[in-house]
Amino acid sequence: MNAADFYRTEPTGSQAYGAPRDDGKRTHTGDDFSHSTKPDTVPVPAILAGRVTAIQRERAGLTNGYGNQVTVTHPDGSRFTYGHLARVSVALGQDLDTGTVVGTEGETGWTSGPCVHVEYLDPQGRRQDPYPHIRAAIARPMTITKPEDDDMNICLYLYTPTNHLLLVDHMNKRIRDLGDSATDPVRDHYSQQPYTRVGDLGNAEKLPDWAEITKGYTYV
Repeated sequence: MNAADFYRTEPTGSQAYGAPRDDGKRTHTGDDFSHSTKPDTVPVPAILAGRVTAIQRERAGLTNGYGNQVTVTHPDGSRFTYGHLARVSVALGQDLDTGTVVGTEGETGWTSGPCVHVEYLDPQGRRQDPYPHIRAAIARPMTITKPEDDDMNICLYLYTPTNHLLLVDHMNKRIRDLGDSATDPVRDHYSQQPYTRVGDLGNAEKLPDWAEITKGYTYV
């Protein structure tokens, strides 16, 4: 299973970042991903390319909340840590590509079933909700074209009334709303690509009419 498929579904409930633990005395510090009820059967792919900078193994008589875990540091200084692994498949100092198997889903440490626990630290070492960064990492690469191009397929539009960035697949008549938050990693990724400003019919700037451009399209 590649990284995009493995991490596609955002964890919810007790598996999600921030979920209460110990009757509200603490909160969950990462996201748990589980694809099987049997440990050591599902390979865990690296979310981003980087270098293995820490490995911790669970030993007889000595346990911890994370069990077997691997930390991968990325070129910008951010880190993903993978915990509860049944086995570790990488070595300290090893350089990894996106999708390299770091281990297998397991039950080591404090967990109620086979999974991998993923935590994210930003370049300043601050813990954050991992999933927005996972979404940005697994966003499928695509070629962005301009509306005036003959081979128009995937285009970006900035809807000026709300400042929402919209990714439009003209071939399949589908729209993906990337929102208006400048701090969203996915939106930030796409905002570096060329986009066309649009508005409503009769807007003062005489921008293209968004409703007319996407007539008959569906949001996904």
